[in-house]
Amino acid sequence: MAGLRGGCLKFWVPVVCGLLVGPAVLAGQARGQTLNEALAAAYANSPVLRAERAGLRATDEQVPQALSNWRPTIDLTGDIERSDTFSNKRSFGGGSQLRTSRGVELNITQPVFRGLRTLAATRQAENTVEA
Repeated sequence: MAGLRGGCLKFWVPVVCGLLVGPAVLAGQARGQTLNEALAAAYANSPVLRAERAGLRATDEQVPQALSNWRPTIDLTGDIERSDTFSNKRSFGGGSQLRTSRGVELNITQPVFRGLRTLAATRQAENTVEA
């Protein structure tokens, strides 16, 4: 019985070693990753971190939006109207008259004082970014 155990052991040791070492040899040279490389890979590939960066960009955008209340607002509108009038009376010369009227309107509004709301909104946005 002792010979049988020795024979099985001689068979299974190379098989187990081959199963453990074989994938490492086939995969090529194993290379460790430094802490900086691991952090950089996590930063670049993590969906949670991407979502947090997008949220931070949205928070940062509140400052320019608050500052925009100091700037003027410009509205430009225009219209074109075309009318075709046909008259068969001889007293007006008869025939067709084609008229085109155009209009353009430009409004510029500059807020002068908004009850310190612009100043408060700017401070609030900056504090939100810092938080």
